This record gives sequence, structure tokens and C-alpha cells, in this order.
Amino acid sequence: LKDAGNKESIRCCVSCFGSGGTNVSVVLQEWKRSTPYKRPEVDSEKLKCAFVFAGQGASAPDMCLSEFQQNADFRWDIINLASKLDDVISSPPLLHAMYPSQFGFDNAKAKSCFDSNPIYSQCALCVIQLGISRLWTEFGVQPVALTGHSIGEFAAMSAAGILSEEEALNLVFLRASSILTARQGDKPGVMVAVRCSKVTAEKVMRDQKNVSGEGTIAIAAVNGPDSIVLSGDENHVSAVLSA
Repeated sequence: LKDAGNKESIRCCVSCFGSGGTNVSVVLQEWKRSTPYKRPEVDSEKLKCAFVFAGQGASAPDMCLSEFQQNADFRWDIINLASKLDDVISSPPLLHAMYPSQFGFDNAKAKSCFDSNPIYSQCALCVIQLGISRLWTEFGVQPVALTGHSIGEFAAMSAAGILSEEEALNLVFLRASSILTARQGDKPGVMVAVRCSKVTAEKVMRDQKNVSGEGTIAIAAVNGPDSIVLSGDENHVSAVLSA
């Protein structure tokens, strides 16, 4: 291994000695930017901020790609975090779906992983947000508060020291796996955001129940006075929406 200092890329030779005289060697060289990476200067005494971690819907392949390519510390953090799930996410590995262009993985397949499988979209989002949190901390930014929405709550708890990174990632994986299993059942359910009050929704649900009989439908969340989420069997949810 050659010590590159600040001028040259690090180079090393990796050799594999097989039986019967079958040997393979490869020379690896660290990728270097044409201009050095500049760390931002932060006055942690004057800066007061909070870290806010997003929920599902904010993830896609190649998130933070330029930072992944240019910042060796961030790249190593993301690789390290994603590898913690290698035992449970392997086809393809999470890192390959996150950065298909960097690992020779098909872009369309990576997008499909994010669009159709909550395990990839949710775990990738947790990995990215933990990596960004580490990055800002390394820059000297110390949050006075941390908060998160949905999947972001797990990353926020880990960044706050309540959960370890392994615990947060495993909880996100188990949560996403449960969602995937429920969605692939005999009667997959749906969720839909509706602009109406809880009282109005309950009345429509009661009226529809009298017409069509028992159904599996519920108010999953009340986001505001005129903003709710319905959840349940697709046919019954559609019937309520059409009423």
C-alpha cells in the first residue's frame, strides 16, 4: 500500500493465490477529484439548528450521489451502514440498488426495487439519513434537537443515541418486511389520503356499511381537521370514496 499523502491517489495490489497455479492479481487506485474537497467552516458556538429526518417517499436511487463520489468519509459511512443489512438484503444488495451506476447494477432494476419493495426504499432512506447526520456532525454541526416523521423517527432516535445504528436499521427492515408481507397477502389492502373531517368519514363509512355489509376499513390517521387517511380492503375503501 502506497501512502498517497495529499498529491497522489492511493494504490495497492491485491493477489489471490489459487490451487494448481491459478493466481489472480489486480491493482486498485483510489479515485481522486480534479479539485480538492472543501470542508465547510462551521462555528458551532453560533449555529443553533435541529436535524429533521424525512419519511418514506423521499428515497430514490443515487441519493446524494455527488457526495458519495466526492467525499471519502461519507462514502465509507454509507457503505458501512448498508453492509449491516447484507445478511437480510442480498438480491440485490442494498448498496447496489442505492448506487447502481457505481456498482454496475441496472438502473431500471434499481428503480423497480425502490418503487415496488418497501424494504429497499425504507432501509436506503434510513442509511442515507444516518450518513448525512454523521457528515454534518463531522463538520462541527451539533443539533440542539432531533425529530423525524415515520421512517425518519428511527434515524432520529439513532442519531440521538436512543438506538444503535444496527437497532435502527433492523427495526426499519422488520417494519418494511411486515408491510411487504401484508401487501402480498390474499387480500392486499390500500391506504388513501382524503380531504374531509373525521366525523364526515365516519358517517360515510357507517352509511356504506349499511349498504354493502361488513367491511374491513378504518381511519388510519387524522392529520388535521380536514385531512385523514383511510385504510383497509381495496373494494370497501373504493366504495367509501365513491359514496
